[in-house]
Amino acid sequence: MEAGFGYYEKVRSGRKRPSPERLMDLMRVLGFTPHHVRVCYLELFGAEPILPAEPPSAHWDAVIAGQQEMACVVTPDGRLRAWNEPFAELFAKAGVPTNWWSWALSGHQAGEILLEWDTQWVPPLMEELRLLHLRHPDELALRDLYVRALADRHLRQVAEAHSGLDDLARPMRHPKRGPGTARIMAARTNAETIMTVLFEAA
Repeated sequence: MEAGFGYYEKVRSGRKRPSPERLMDLMRVLGFTPHHVRVCYLELFGAEPILPAEPPSAHWDAVIAGQQEMACVVTPDGRLRAWNEPFAELFAKAGVPTNWWSWALSGHQAGEILLEWDTQWVPPLMEELRLLHLRHPDELALRDLYVRALADRHLRQVAEAHSGLDDLARPMRHPKRGPGTARIMAARTNAETIMTVLFEAA
């Protein structure tokens, strides 16, 4: 493969038009940072490249702890990396789960909190999981989680949702504040999803 700064300069000047795969190989050879890979890929193709998940920041604990609403940080494969006290209150009985996706897609666990679990919660959760799987195809733990979800007979039967996690109000029973509705506001980086849960008591 022709790879070097000379070839890259031809790409930048428009004299060469590599395929997305060849551009990724070129930037890997030249040691581009993930930031510069995104910039170059967006300049040429107008889309975000698929990149391996970056290590989560060690500073999310401080960010999340300062939030008034329920908040947590989740890695692509579902591990809860950080959460605040309001979020922990949701799990007063059993404690904060190790994996958000395993908990949320398990009806006998999540169904007590996420009301109307199979109709209101599972469809958007499955869409969100599908999107994460496509964004992070090399994450083995995420792939395994997705395959197991697709193999679950009950999860396969749910209706398809129009979107993943969004700000729609869905029924929830808060262990301390009782029944109400919750909106999960999700913000994503290449390393994690930051979820803020806005709860409104009935």
